[in-house]
Amino acid sequence: MAAVRCCRCWRERIPPTWLVICGVLVVQFGFGLYPTLVKKLAAQESADPYIFSFYRDSCCTPLLFICALVAERKILIPDLKILVVLILLGFVGMFCNQLLFITGVYRAGPDVASALQPIIPVWTTILAVLTCTEKIPSPYMLHTWAKLLGMLLSAGGAIELSLTGNLASCHGNSSECQVSTATSTTHDALFGYLAIFANTFCWGIYILMQKRCVFNKPQCRWKDYPVNVTAYSYFFGSIFMGMLSVYFAATKQYSKFHLPDDSIYLLIYAIFIASATCYLLMTWANVHIPATLVTAFWPANVLVTVVSSLFLTGDELAPLQYFGTVLLLIGLFLVLFANHMDERLLAHKPVIMLDCWCPVQKRQRKLVVISETKSQDLPSETASNHKSLFSNDTKSEADDEELVSTSCYKDASGRKNYGAIN
Repeated sequence: MAAVRCCRCWRERIPPTWLVICGVLVVQFGFGLYPTLVKKLAAQESADPYIFSFYRDSCCTPLLFICALVAERKILIPDLKILVVLILLGFVGMFCNQLLFITGVYRAGPDVASALQPIIPVWTTILAVLTCTEKIPSPYMLHTWAKLLGMLLSAGGAIELSLTGNLASCHGNSSECQVSTATSTTHDALFGYLAIFANTFCWGIYILMQKRCVFNKPQCRWKDYPVNVTAYSYFFGSIFMGMLSVYFAATKQYSKFHLPDDSIYLLIYAIFIASATCYLLMTWANVHIPATLVTAFWPANVLVTVVSSLFLTGDELAPLQYFGTVLLLIGLFLVLFANHMDERLLAHKPVIMLDCWCPVQKRQRKLVVISETKSQDLPSETASNHKSLFSNDTKSEADDEELVSTSCYKDASGRKNYGAIN
């Protein structure tokens, strides 16, 4: 069966879910390693962050178009309708996202920015439900609560990892903490918090806009060209970032365009890994799995940041950070379990139901099982009479069946199956 499934996936160009999730984890690894490299390479002298982002987007845009030409064999020309969507994706996902994050880092500090990133899955889930991009999961299924608990545990563990590391560094060097606190106070730290919250909100909008306006449209040909979608989004994002850099040139702040030698290596990583590779993989994953699952693994980049700091910058883990790591890993495991149960439900396989919460579900399932097993053991005439006895119950159970319609389906033989196991 596994070989048949792999052949079908290869023939229909549908990657297996485990491969897509591995791509999402690679994205979080690339994003998580980036702050550590900033701390390592640009600790002494760094370029202006807004100009650095302009260089990053401008250099990444032609690279993405080359990838689109190689991987998808063509560069699409957008019509007016999809052009508006691509401009909005570039404005929200590239320009506003990077601008708000940089502003939040400089106003509130990198530790606060890292600690608030795990709320991206929360925003995505809320927006997906409000915009009807994804269906509201049934509360009578165990994996629905497992996914919710997993997202909360992973987000809580990631926040605990970041905040505990910040407190540990403050105990190690109190003078630097006092300086950073005073700096954040003078530069209005509250505005930095709002900028980080807006940054996480923009991430949720970007992922859902891709899903709803492009990849969920059956008649849209762009849904089969995710590299083109990413390339055009980055193209329009670089235009907006270029408009911002024109301000520095107009005010004759030419020194901001200077790029230190150490920042060149960081720029190369930002172009090829943090921008091209991560955004391409994220868009590709958004084609094949739900948007909420794409962002559910976002807290993993905090773990990557903490672990990479341990090896590259010599930071030490605080005791409570081990506890946060365990919470984060348990949360990610629960998210994987919930996704596996969703796949079983789509494949018409039984899943675990919470019968103690839904007695109607349990009664209906037993009614169907009894009617079918008894009718198979009886002769044909008796079986038809036996089925007629249960046909009277279907009208009385019509209202109850609406309550469990989300988990009821018919298999290949036409038999009803309510997707539950005892």
